[in-house]
Amino acid sequence: MAKKSVSELALKGGSPVRTEPLPLEFPGAYFYGEGGALCIRNKSLYQRAFAAHDLGYARNAAGRLNFNDLKTATWGCGARMSEITAALLRAQLVKLPQICNAMRERKQKLQALLSAITGLQFRRVDDTDGELGSFLLTTLPTANDAKFFVEALRAEGIMTDSRGINTVRMTDWGLHIYHNIPALVNKLGVSDGNNPWQDPRNKASKKVRYDKGTLPVCDDLINRTILLAIPPVLTERDLQDISDAWHKVAAARPLA
Repeated sequence: MAKKSVSELALKGGSPVRTEPLPLEFPGAYFYGEGGALCIRNKSLYQRAFAAHDLGYARNAAGRLNFNDLKTATWGCGARMSEITAALLRAQLVKLPQICNAMRERKQKLQALLSAITGLQFRRVDDTDGELGSFLLTTLPTANDAKFFVEALRAEGIMTDSRGINTVRMTDWGLHIYHNIPALVNKLGVSDGNNPWQDPRNKASKKVRYDKGTLPVCDDLINRTILLAIPPVLTERDLQDISDAWHKVAAARPLA
């Protein structure tokens, strides 16, 4: 039986660069709900924010709802963070600089490894020391190039297991893309009586569309851009495997 070629793409029957999934750890600094956390110095603002995510009212020193403070009274969503989750988040805050530094370092190393690939562009970052570094965005000449590279890179093992999402075109990046948001595309309000698109004061927006194609420049960019998550636990071997896979695919399908 003939030995599989190392240089031949896994899509074509060659051996993949990597045979185990990438780390599944969430690439952000920490994950305690999509709402994140607010760190507030102003006590009045804190009480107002607390009321909004609690039951609509601030709480007194005993932890009871304060119905007499009308300055902070509002409609609450009843989704306050549990004490256990808050305690875990507070512990993570101490490690935040270390986690962010790890992601930035790994992203910059990987970008340097890929910079020799002709025709590959990277997202401009104006604050390299201040960015989170949780994603590497690479833009290719055409949407077909991006489709091929995603399929080929995943075949080379540059992906997480089935529980995660990694190495995808930006157009497939879920609710982060405007035309993937059903509530926006269908102009759904918080309630039937509170819909901004049905408000006569907002009649100028009545004919506005949000389906795919509404923003052609944006659509073109995200169709050509590949997103790779950068967990803070990527090893030197992980980075080299990702680089080897990119260079292997680029050699089989030059971008310029």
